[in-house]
Amino acid sequence: MSIQKSFRAIPIGEISEVNPKGPGKGELTPDAELDFLPMADLHEDGSVHVADRRRYKEVAKGYTAFKDGDVLLAKITPCFENNKIGVAKVKTEWAFGSTEFHVLRPSGRVDASYLTHFLRQDSVRNEGEKRMTGSGGQRRVPKAFIEDLPIPLPPLEEQRRITGILDQADDLRRLRSRTLDKLNTLDEAIFHEMFGDVRSQEAANTTLGECAEFYSGNILPDGETFAGQQGGYLILKVSDLNRPSNAREIIESASWSPVC
Repeated sequence: MSIQKSFRAIPIGEISEVNPKGPGKGELTPDAELDFLPMADLHEDGSVHVADRRRYKEVAKGYTAFKDGDVLLAKITPCFENNKIGVAKVKTEWAFGSTEFHVLRPSGRVDASYLTHFLRQDSVRNEGEKRMTGSGGQRRVPKAFIEDLPIPLPPLEEQRRITGILDQADDLRRLRSRTLDKLNTLDEAIFHEMFGDVRSQEAANTTLGECAEFYSGNILPDGETFAGQQGGYLILKVSDLNRPSNAREIIESASWSPVC
């Protein structure tokens, strides 16, 4: 997210209320049904999927209150590092969720989506990791880090223009991810089309030993750095299998030897 340096930076705490108070006394009846958001339903791409409701008396204590349009930020590791930050989309006047959310309620000076895109930057995440308190799996981003974090603040119209561009980029990334998922299943589909389902009861089974010869126990020669030499032999180590060029067939390694 690139913002012109000419826009004045303002601490988030001045344009957004961080962890505002929940509903006042008597505002909700004990049996009022409210949207409920566990940590699992705030996704790493920033999307929010509310699929549960609970009665107010079940969530009044021990959960975090928020409203539609609030920005939710996972404060605990590893959820913060995984970029669980998004705008709440709920249908009830009040909603509740994980105690591990920081809630940011934007004022009229900042657009919620603009604020969310800003918080989802790698630079913010990296700085937040440095400021975490606690130890082990209980490290959290403190409220003060969010409140003091300076955000460039262009006019609202410009914020929304920037947000529109970034939203389109996010949509393209999601489309690309879905396309790759489909491609990943294509090989299996083609294999099934040609050979049938090898996992079915009708499929013939055999052992690898019946269709391949296995060799092991040789000591590798010292070798030299492989730079495309002709002839000779590649000295293949386990680490070489991670090379991108070896995804389908072994064509590259770190070392080479003229003799086996």
